[in-house]
Amino acid sequence: MGWSGFLPGVVGNLLADLIFALLAAAVAIALGNLFWRRGVRRFFNIPRGKGRLPIFLSNIVVQKSGTIGTGTVAEGFHGTAITEVEYACALNFASQIETKPVYRALRALDPDDLFVRVDPVVCRINISPKATVLQEAGNSEITSLVHHLIRNRSAITVGAPIYNVLTYHLMDEIPSHFSFIRREDNGLPVRGIKIRNYRGGEREYLRHPEGSRQVEYFIVEKLTWHDQPGGGRARDTKIFICAGTCSAATAAALQILADWRSLRRVSGGRDFAYLYELYLDSVDGREMNPPDAPQQVYAAHG
Repeated sequence: MGWSGFLPGVVGNLLADLIFALLAAAVAIALGNLFWRRGVRRFFNIPRGKGRLPIFLSNIVVQKSGTIGTGTVAEGFHGTAITEVEYACALNFASQIETKPVYRALRALDPDDLFVRVDPVVCRINISPKATVLQEAGNSEITSLVHHLIRNRSAITVGAPIYNVLTYHLMDEIPSHFSFIRREDNGLPVRGIKIRNYRGGEREYLRHPEGSRQVEYFIVEKLTWHDQPGGGRARDTKIFICAGTCSAATAAALQILADWRSLRRVSGGRDFAYLYELYLDSVDGREMNPPDAPQQVYAAHG
């Protein structure tokens, strides 16, 4: 066989190997995304036809009188604000939960859904309603508002009840294993978390200094909301609560939830209620990125 016959054979073999490698990679990507998507959907209880997993951040209302500038400020900033650390951690959480871009590209190339039969999972970051709705509306109206916002989807509320109306309402409505509390210590307010049913009683964890460090607390909770909106058909909605005694603690709660595979393995797919303590280098760390390795101090399932 001369070169004229040898080269086409080599090129043909290379092309065949390349096509086989591409097909094998496509199958591996498809199978990997299939198991990943099924795991995410089962853990977060996302139906096949509903690909959205909404995240609701705290809504901090800044008043006109609350701003001071280097000069005279006739009318400072006022309105809705969010904390940077909570938002950044929410973005990071979404990047780990959402359907991967390669899978979306395969879905875009398959308009008839022959290859992909369910909607991609997309996390939409929202801001919770203003705290003023608690004074302006009754409990039934707030419940209707929550139904409207969640719309029979699983949802994640981020932030303690003091600034997140959904956390405030759902922790009481479902109810939660925990409640956020405020105590007085030498005339100063101290925030903390109470376990509502701890060995037949209650137990409180108040944030406090420990040596040169500051101890904060946060919860990660998965609850089932048995609601029946408007007297219609009853439905179960999964609510995930990530909330702490400061912004760094709340962000740490989101980081724990992002490791959903570990939570699924420990909880066995059941509802869960976890309380953690977080050690900060100083009080200034309350509004910064959380340190690693929080310690779990309480766990309940079912």
